[in-house]
Amino acid sequence: MNTRLTAAPLAVLACLLASACGGITIQTDTDKNTPERTVVEQNSPPTTAPQSTPTDFATPSPATVTVTAPATSNPDPDPGNGDLPAKTCPNNSLEGCFTYDEMQPYINAVLPTIEQFLEAQYKAMPLPDHIWFVEAGTKGETACTATDGSPAPYTSLSFLYCPADKSIYTGQDSLWTYYRTMGDAAPAVAIAHEYGHHIQLMVEVPEPTTNEESINHENQADCIAGAYAGFANDQGWLEKDDISDIDALLDDIADSEDDPNRSHGVLKERSDAFITGFRNGLTACNAYHADVPIIQ
Repeated sequence: MNTRLTAAPLAVLACLLASACGGITIQTDTDKNTPERTVVEQNSPPTTAPQSTPTDFATPSPATVTVTAPATSNPDPDPGNGDLPAKTCPNNSLEGCFTYDEMQPYINAVLPTIEQFLEAQYKAMPLPDHIWFVEAGTKGETACTATDGSPAPYTSLSFLYCPADKSIYTGQDSLWTYYRTMGDAAPAVAIAHEYGHHIQLMVEVPEPTTNEESINHENQADCIAGAYAGFANDQGWLEKDDISDIDALLDDIADSEDDPNRSHGVLKERSDAFITGFRNGLTACNAYHADVPIIQ
């Protein structure tokens, strides 16, 4: 996809800002020098030896991802390796514009805004090696390990970052669940969270080894996603229209307070982390790993 994007605004987390924000608006301008890297890839990633545990955003309920290694499927590569034509949306808004079969073009529409944020914060940080779009019916193994020691799988329900191959896996079914039930900005925030894990890897934040450390690690990624949303707001990309209360998203991805083995934050923790990043920027996210700042 060669369309240059000056903005694919993020409409999200309005309830945390005491205002209502709505649908993402996309503006195209071929005269602007904005990111045009095509990163969404549909062909299966190469299988390498498992090395580390993937960090995931949490699968939208009620779906559940098993942690056993499925048989690898090798779909045909997408024509042009993900280079899809731009989608023209009514009123230039991504809200309600995409269907289940158009989740890959949706990602291609929002990724440049996340990369603009990353490049504004870090002038030389490498981007993730791959952003994999996992089509329905596709499954295989990442380069990471699951908690039981087996190769961590990817499926169309996946939403995770694998540090071992520096890749983000976005499943078609999870993308659609977020997009359809929570609004067009929800998947963008989820992807920004996974970029947060990439930032952690690049600056050498230690990988968590306990559930308590994992919760802190995930909260920092939520903070980074909040900083991305704050960046989008500063660019004037947020619209005040029809996004529902973001509590629906946070409540869906938060762990239960009653779960003694939880590895992600509860609703208040995830909300607080996001608000911290949104209001105070990326430097505020240093507090989660004060010994290894993610930005100076």
